[in-house]
Amino acid sequence: MKALKGFLLIVLATLLIAPSIGQAVTVMPPILEDINLNPGESFKGSFKIRNETDSAHTYYLNAQNIAAVGEEGESTIFSEEESQIDLSSWIQFEMPQLVLNVGETADVNFTINPPIDAEPGGHYASIFTSTTPTTGEQIGLGEKTGVILLVTVSGDIRERAELVEYSISSGKTLYNRPPVEFLVRIKNFGNVHFKPKGEIAMNGWLGEKAKISANPVGGNVLPNSIRALHPVWKGPAERGGFMEELKNEWNNFAFGRYNAHLEMEWGTNKEKMIGNVKFWVIPWRVLLVGLLGVIIILLLIRGYNKSIVKRAQKKK
Repeated sequence: MKALKGFLLIVLATLLIAPSIGQAVTVMPPILEDINLNPGESFKGSFKIRNETDSAHTYYLNAQNIAAVGEEGESTIFSEEESQIDLSSWIQFEMPQLVLNVGETADVNFTINPPIDAEPGGHYASIFTSTTPTTGEQIGLGEKTGVILLVTVSGDIRERAELVEYSISSGKTLYNRPPVEFLVRIKNFGNVHFKPKGEIAMNGWLGEKAKISANPVGGNVLPNSIRALHPVWKGPAERGGFMEELKNEWNNFAFGRYNAHLEMEWGTNKEKMIGNVKFWVIPWRVLLVGLLGVIIILLLIRGYNKSIVKRAQKKK
């Protein structure tokens, strides 16, 4: 039973990444992240759900605590017993279940009632809308979709973070053309989540200047976890034959040595994270075709000059 339950929890954890299964039910928005509470004070919130199936359904509401796992924004769901404390146990629903007809949208209203002794810092849970009820230790096996709640309780807030790694994902330093994917890994040592914001500025030999978002997915970094971000600098990822790659190199032309300067802000004090990586872009197909073109032009000029000399000699 415990093994089955553990397996189900792992399966359900993937629902925190995808906002719906097979588009059976849609939640809007899939994440509520700016909820700030004082201990002992209630908070009223809401989100929308829409029935995308071809028949009417009853949707049951259930809250479970979550925690970050891995570095790609994945979350794991705590068991029912573990969800009897902390954020999920503070949540009350205006209506514990809703009946939605085909294509119907409804508001899910809920209240968060943190205790007076609620621990300061970040608290995390997901409100699930399920087609089967959840009772006791039983986890419903129907279509189950989660709305993530990121809550901060005021008090002794500790913010501490570190840029663990800033590099090029592939490990390469030489490209024939973009895209170039970067890896930004940030560790949160504090007790509250934050969303880092900033840019990577590309500075090239030819004076090219380009900027990309360093956090393109708008990801949060939860306490006691590392979050990996994957900014990408332009260009199609698909690779083709010589002529197709020649076209790609021309349409996404870059040449020489580039410095990719990372600068991000995080936390309430907008502290900085700064880093630099360097790489080369040598569009060898464009250069090769260009060189062949120059050679052909020089040969034509040389041939033309020879013909002029010959005609001049004949006139003598």
